[in-house]
Amino acid sequence: RVVGLLTGHSGPVRDLCAHPARLGVIASCCAEDGSVRLWDALAELRAKDSEDNVADALLVAIPTGRAPRSLAIRPDGSHLAVGFADGGIVEVPLVQEDGKLVAGAEAGAAAAAAARVIAPPAKGALARSAAVDCLAYAGEDRLVSHDIGGRLKLWECAEVALVKTLTVPKGDSANSANNANAKKAQARTRFGLTADGRYVCCGNPSGQVFLFDLNSGERINELSMPRIKGFVTAAVFVSDDRNLALCTNDAILWRWDVPVAVPEPSGQAALVAGPPVAATLAA
Repeated sequence: RVVGLLTGHSGPVRDLCAHPARLGVIASCCAEDGSVRLWDALAELRAKDSEDNVADALLVAIPTGRAPRSLAIRPDGSHLAVGFADGGIVEVPLVQEDGKLVAGAEAGAAAAAAARVIAPPAKGALARSAAVDCLAYAGEDRLVSHDIGGRLKLWECAEVALVKTLTVPKGDSANSANNANAKKAQARTRFGLTADGRYVCCGNPSGQVFLFDLNSGERINELSMPRIKGFVTAAVFVSDDRNLALCTNDAILWRWDVPVAVPEPSGQAALVAGPPVAATLAA
């Protein structure tokens, strides 16, 4: 059952993300109204009177003047990364000097003015494939982005520097129907990170998933099988990074047994490439 309704955006909500340290606090964005909003999603549940105005759940609306598509909050909750349809990325402060979350109209305008540009808008031919469709932090200061052109990028936020770019292969051209359908629906591809932020998995329009080492930039594995033909809309590591779950646009969920993590001499874990095993979870 529906336990709460957050209203305020004037168009489709493009992305949501939960605050890692504040229970019930979520961020949302809408390309049509150009805003990013921070909500206390539990405000209505805490209210004694169910008829209380749900607008009280809105902590702050941050105007961007652009078309936001993707969001991620730093692990310490201090900043919100926003990716745009024009390929740009900014970091917005979420915490005020007194340690409280930003709240109120003036705070929203101030947060927008204090945003740090991580990536400027794309220009020229790149602009057509630069829309940022997924963001995630790989640690406190490392940010990973993915755009609709299939590029994974690793950023150092403090230095405002692009560290490396990894390209996800587009796959078999025989799946052109999937590619066309995905473009028509503006389907997004969400990637996943291991708990230590070292490895990333990302799918493509042909049903393949690729694993990369963010430290070395090496592509360490490819997961594919003939039965998976749909556009991979999301891929994530689960079960202590020993499994990988993915979903495709043909309404099927898949689970892979990914290579087991083993310790390196440095003490860090490394994924050992090996043959994956797949199992259908649901249809």
